[in-house]
Amino acid sequence: MRILYLTTMLPTTLRNGTEIATHCLIGELRNLGHEVRVAGFSRPNDIVLNEYIILDRISIEFAEATPTAKLEWIVSSLVNSEPISISKFRSNRGYQELEKIKEWNPDLVLVDKPQTYIVFKEFLSSKRCFVVWHAIEHITYGAVAKASNFIKSLIYTREAKLMRQVERSVLLSATGVFALSTSDCNTLTSFSPKPPPIALLPFLWPLDLGQEGHSANSATSYEYDVGLIGNWTWEANASGLAWFVQSVGRFLGTRCRVAIAGLGAPPVDRENWSVLGQVPSSSKFVADCRVLAIPVWAGTGVSIKVIEAAARGKPAVTTPVGARGLENLPGNILVESAPSKFSDAVFTLAKSSEAQLSAWAAE
Repeated sequence: MRILYLTTMLPTTLRNGTEIATHCLIGELRNLGHEVRVAGFSRPNDIVLNEYIILDRISIEFAEATPTAKLEWIVSSLVNSEPISISKFRSNRGYQELEKIKEWNPDLVLVDKPQTYIVFKEFLSSKRCFVVWHAIEHITYGAVAKASNFIKSLIYTREAKLMRQVERSVLLSATGVFALSTSDCNTLTSFSPKPPPIALLPFLWPLDLGQEGHSANSATSYEYDVGLIGNWTWEANASGLAWFVQSVGRFLGTRCRVAIAGLGAPPVDRENWSVLGQVPSSSKFVADCRVLAIPVWAGTGVSIKVIEAAARGKPAVTTPVGARGLENLPGNILVESAPSKFSDAVFTLAKSSEAQLSAWAAE
């Protein structure tokens, strides 16, 4: 089958959960023998594989965009009464590039997120189109609004309200939907008066992500005791990081070497704590950390970081929100919500023997 995969974020850097999930899904489709072409947006400086079709280059993360681009997106959003997360992907070049694919005539189109569906709705109107719903967007934006300051809360509340309308609209017109968790399947089914077929997408985790070869527990000594990695410019992630630094951090104290990797993390004035910014290799960073901390307090869908840690046998501590949609987690993943217990769990996993680490990696 010829499948066109449309995404707002080409999986070039694998620096966030959406990119990793997309990368894995495309790989599994090809393993099943399907011919898959991938079209989507990339960041201005991303190195993109020749096999991908670049619809346009934009600053995908709002925090990284220029003031001019932000203003254009906001004005477009207000004029068209649509979410900013849709306005920023409206691109004349994108429409033109997509027109070139018409001749290929795919049997099926998979669309990454409801925003992509709305942006290219005209192109998709005559196609068999299934939407891959990574998360219930309006719920995620609503949760972020509650965790934000006054100005950001207003912005995210508006985004949540408009995304609720968008998601309901997409459910009425898409051929079908794939969700990443059972709870999201149930939410989407009850959300629309006439939902299309909605199915749980089996998530098969290929451990080789095309990065440098560092197995999760290949080191016998670690550069850091605890590591956190993510895109901290996204408020849903930033709220979890702030909770970890302020609440869990006071129990960890300076006894642990803590490293925070990823874009947008604020400075932390604490002995033995390091803020590294964007790291060259996320795989190497994970390998250099004895334990991963995955503090998630907002969002729907599933946490790709938790799935990755579970699959690689990497010791990690997350919150109940981080473990959403995941059942029967292995022993290397602990779930805690209280700061003191989260800290205790980190210390417990940090004391794991090399034999135990090897056993988890082999499971």
